[in-house]
Amino acid sequence: MEYVILAVIWLAYFFIHSLLAATLVKAWFTRIGMGQRFYRLVYALWSTFLFLLIYFYSATLDTFSLWDFGKGGQYVGMIVATIGIMIVIRSFKKFSILRFIGVKPEKEAGLVTTGIHGSVRHPIYSGTLLVLIGLVIFAPALQSVILLITTIMYLPFGIYWEEQKLQSAYGDAYRDYMQDVPSLIPRFRDLSFF
Repeated sequence: MEYVILAVIWLAYFFIHSLLAATLVKAWFTRIGMGQRFYRLVYALWSTFLFLLIYFYSATLDTFSLWDFGKGGQYVGMIVATIGIMIVIRSFKKFSILRFIGVKPEKEAGLVTTGIHGSVRHPIYSGTLLVLIGLVIFAPALQSVILLITTIMYLPFGIYWEEQKLQSAYGDAYRDYMQDVPSLIPRFRDLSFF
């Protein structure tokens, strides 16, 4: 039962995370006097705090390995997770992390379609999935599997909501970009983004 609760908590976290990033919610916080920069900082801190709280709750549950890939599997898991981390880091190449979390004033970057964003539209999600897959291969505990499965369940919704905002902001340019570039998995010819 505690693992079902963990899955529900992760799903709730993902949906609350998206809800708080919604344009209407941001506008409401702006109307009540919280500036965009302060809102982004509070949002980043709150999201990080909740993530760590859930992660630590997960760590209190009994851990047992669902299967054993041996040392070779652990190395494969580390490689897959490392590639995921590299993708996430490359995703921020065109953005300032300090601006992203609200520490520095936000500057309009425009629609980014080059670099890794020329291979996949949502490289942060792609990289995160690889990190989680690597984690499951490296340490196949039920908690890791639950986090991976709930992330996979949430992604279609998160991508849909994010793309609605991007279409609203960039119009036909984003719709054309959607036609040209896959969402999460690059085409074979686009694997040069590393």
